Parts: sequence; structure tokens; C-alpha cells
Amino acid sequence: MDGGRLGIVRLPTRLECAFIIVGLAGYDRVTPFSIVAGLSLPKQNSGGIIAIQQLYSMNPSLTIVLAQMNATVGDVAANTEKIIALARKAKAEHTADLVLFPELAITGYPPEDLLLRREFLEQVDRHLEKIQAQTPEIAVLVGHPSRESTGLCNSASLYAGGARLITYHKQL
Repeated sequence: MDGGRLGIVRLPTRLECAFIIVGLAGYDRVTPFSIVAGLSLPKQNSGGIIAIQQLYSMNPSLTIVLAQMNATVGDVAANTEKIIALARKAKAEHTADLVLFPELAITGYPPEDLLLRREFLEQVDRHLEKIQAQTPEIAVLVGHPSRESTGLCNSASLYAGGARLITYHKQL
């Protein structure tokens, strides 16, 4: 079974590092790949800047790993194990500070009617807690579905130090 591939990006300054987090905090058209490539520079957002200061105030550079994985639609447990394994591999082999996972990585894409099941979304929440608990040594950005007061969302959460720092929700 293919565990996935890792791509490495090293950013030299904290200012550039902040752009990746700012993209999470409310800019629909900014992707991690466009930010890393320097194609899109979003406006400042205090939530993102606070998160980046918490994570990297002591480190003048940031190593970002882009994780590509073959997620199985609906197999939240197996996808979670892949995410944890790739995060640990990124830290061990590439001294990564931050690893980015694809949209809906925890559920596989597209989860379709699974998102209508309350117990499926509860399972996703439990496994996000597992990712949070088992990857405290590295920052992990993971895509997942969530149900918010506004409805069903395609979300991304940033975990670091055993805590969830920020979540961005895009309504479906």
C-alpha cells in the first residue's frame, strides 16, 4: 500500500511563513501551493499572524512539507493513520516544521452521502483529536468536513503542540 509522497519547501523568513497561515484564516482563493510558489499574497489577518507567532517565534525559518496521499473514501481510521505516519516521516526525515495535507484528506475525496450521516462526522471529529494528540512535535494542516451553525463545511485545521490553533470553514 502506498503511504504517500512528501514534497519539501524551505522558506527563509517568518514573513513568508505567515502567508501560509493567513491563507487558512479566511481567503477562499489562496491555496498553500500558490502561497509557497509566491503566486498569491493575501492581506494580513490577525488570527493567522497570532498562530504563526505562537508556532515559530523562536525559529527564523520554516520547512514546509507537502504531503500527497491516496486517501480511501470513507475509511477515516486508515486515512488518519496515513496522516500521522506521513507527519512523523516529514519530521524525522526532513526536519519539517509544518506538513500540509490535501482537501478532505481524513475522509477521502469525494465523501458525498457519507457527509449526511451524523455518526460519520462524529468519527471524523474523534480522529482529528487523535491526529492532534499523536503529532505534537510538528504542525499539521489537515482538510476535513465539519458541521457548523451555517451548515456543512469543507474545513482545514492547523494542529501544533498538541492543540488545535485555528480552523477555517468554507461552506459547501
